[in-house]
Amino acid sequence: MKVEKNFVKQKKAENKLKRSLPLGIKKLFFHYWIKSFLVLLCSSIAFAQDLPISVDDSTDFDIEIIQDSSEILLDTLSLEDELSEEDPKPWSFATSAVIRNKQIQNGVDLSGNTSVGTLSADIYHENGFTAGIDISRRMGSINPGYQGTTTRIGYTYSATDWLDIGGLFTRYKYATDSINPVAGIPNMISLSATAFVSGIITDITFDRMFGVNSESVSYVSVNLMGLLSLGDLRVMPIASAVITRYQIESKRLIKALPSKVKTVTAFSLASLGLSLRYPITNDFSIVATPNFMYTPDKSLSYSDLQFSISGGIRYSIDW
Repeated sequence: MKVEKNFVKQKKAENKLKRSLPLGIKKLFFHYWIKSFLVLLCSSIAFAQDLPISVDDSTDFDIEIIQDSSEILLDTLSLEDELSEEDPKPWSFATSAVIRNKQIQNGVDLSGNTSVGTLSADIYHENGFTAGIDISRRMGSINPGYQGTTTRIGYTYSATDWLDIGGLFTRYKYATDSINPVAGIPNMISLSATAFVSGIITDITFDRMFGVNSESVSYVSVNLMGLLSLGDLRVMPIASAVITRYQIESKRLIKALPSKVKTVTAFSLASLGLSLRYPITNDFSIVATPNFMYTPDKSLSYSDLQFSISGGIRYSIDW
């Protein structure tokens, strides 16, 4: 989801499910969640094998999509609060320090297949306002040093008790414009619809990345999520599928395209993962996000099958 800290989706999901679904019923839905996730993942991989790659010589394509979907969602949807019976408070703030073995967003390798450390901060109000910032540094042996800064601001409107409509503007600033395939495209606008039905969260996001030149990237992502509790451990299973359309200079791509190719449409990601949170005090938690991914586009990622994992500590407070 978006990489889209989806702090709004996280808080909205918790608050809505706290009010609407007792914890015992949530546990009964666990097996249904897992089956749904596996069906989506297998269907996505089968679809990817048959999906034709569209090559278009025209350069006037200007609608794109992006989301911090998967990476996004895995990093940003870790549970912040206990699923208690008390009413949610209007303001929430969270900050975290996380290390991941690699940074993959929507099937795009952002970290050069090396580890990354990230400091993050997000603020959210129950009326839907959200803002945040990430600062990342490459920690591996390949091009170590500052990777980039991400800032974002957005709003989510609760259309009904079960449906939210959201918009988010994200600004990326990388160390260089060739550090990853999308480093030359600094702006992203995201539109999303999120449904909360029977303890299952379904999110569809359309993102557009754009800059001052003709380069562009678009993602359409579908994400299924759930919430459950295993003792003190809070678990959010997440399954995602992403289709990408991009027009990027060959010098930024991992595998260069033929010079005549201008625009590519392809399946870029299918993933199945967990967002885990374990409280160590009222305000501090240990967080982790293991994730299995299928990333078939060789221009955007180094390998087809990948495993990523992040871990760190998070401080959160409501008032």
